[in-house]
Amino acid sequence: MTIYTKGKLFITWAVIFLVTAVVLALLGFTGVGAHAAWIFNTLVIVFLILFGLFLLIGSRSKRT
Repeated sequence: MTIYTKGKLFITWAVIFLVTAVVLALLGFTGVGAHAAWIFNTLVIVFLILFGLFLLIGSRSKRT
């Protein structure tokens, strides 16, 4: 599994949790929807941190 495939899978799971949170909130299951939203939020934050880290590593390797 390549890094691109892993990143795509990561984003796919984040979107799944976002859609789950929205659907459950609309149906009135606010407790479960809140947990799904929390998982989505956590995945997005981790993704952004890893994205920034890989950008930093990639830019340093091009200089040397």
